[in-house]
Parts: sequence; C-alpha cells; structure tokens
Amino acid sequence: MCGSLSYAQNIDVRHVQEVLERSGYRPGPIDGIKGEKTRDILIAFQKSHGLPNRDGRLDEETKIALRNIRKPDAKKSFEEVHIEVDIDRQLLYVVDDGEIQKILHVSTGKAGKTPTGTFRIYEKVTKGWVTAIGRDGQPQGEMYKPLKFYGPFYIHGSRLIPSHPDSLGCVRIHPRHMSFLHRITQVGTKVVIY
Repeated sequence: MCGSLSYAQNIDVRHVQEVLERSGYRPGPIDGIKGEKTRDILIAFQKSHGLPNRDGRLDEETKIALRNIRKPDAKKSFEEVHIEVDIDRQLLYVVDDGEIQKILHVSTGKAGKTPTGTFRIYEKVTKGWVTAIGRDGQPQGEMYKPLKFYGPFYIHGSRLIPSHPDSLGCVRIHPRHMSFLHRITQVGTKVVIY
C-alpha cells in the first residue's frame, strides 16, 4: 500500500488529499478544501478501485477503500516518461521508468471508438481552446491544448468528462490537467492505450 487511512482516524479532507497525493493521484493543492479538484481525483480513485459510485463523494465505501489504497501497475516500462490510458477503468497514468507517477480521471470513446495500441504524440497544440473539425468538415466541439497521437484522435481538455466512455474516440481530460501533460510530454512521447 502506498499510503492509507487508519481505522481510528477521523477522515478529514486534507488528510484524504495527502493520502491520494502519496499514492500517485493528483488532487491539486493540499488545502483541506473539497472542491472541484478533490472531487475529480476522488472520481479517479473510485474508478481505480472499482467502486460502484464514481461521483467524487467521500461516501462510506470510498472511506473504506482509502484505508486500503493501492496503486495500479503500469503495463509498459520505457526509459522515458510515457502516458498510458486504461479504457476499462477510464484512467490516464503518467508513467516514469515503469512506475505510475500520476493517475487522472478521463473519458474515452463510446462503443470502443478509442484506438488501442502504442502510439507517439506527433502534434502538440499549445493554443488554448480550438475547434475540432470532423471528417465531414463539420465542427465537433472544442478541445483544450490537444495532443495528437493517431489519425484524428487526441488527448485533450474538455468541459465534459463523465465517468464513462462518451467521446467520439478522443481521450477527454480536465483542462487543468492538459497544462500538466503539456509540461511533461513532447512530440515523440509514447501513448499506450489498452
């Protein structure tokens, strides 16, 4: 276990944030405030631990799981930082030297539309919000700082990141995490999707 809550301990938000941070989740600042960032990372935790409620609430099942927190294993080990996307769990992992460093909540393509395999980022759009254009030439929606990894598929920031597959095939993530991903990736960074 990477860090856990003791059974006797009164669970407070600051402590939950500390435990999640030590375990590879990325709650944002450790400030004791259960805001949007903490809710988002609790959703990632709930997905990772197979909990039925994936709503970011600190319910009884989540509290019990926090006492037995575990970090998933990376599927691949490369010498450089890479990204893994677990479609079943709807999670993105930042992996360095075979060890998961960060775990983030995502939404991938519905009906199996997200491609699987090993890819490389070949385009980084540093501009903020851009409009995605579909194969038919029609606007498909907005993307924040997209990272293109295969054909028309991107990892990109979105205003809508449900707990289930919902996109046309891209990997959606909260916009604040895209700035983080831009800092740690470059053209050529591997993306493993399974």
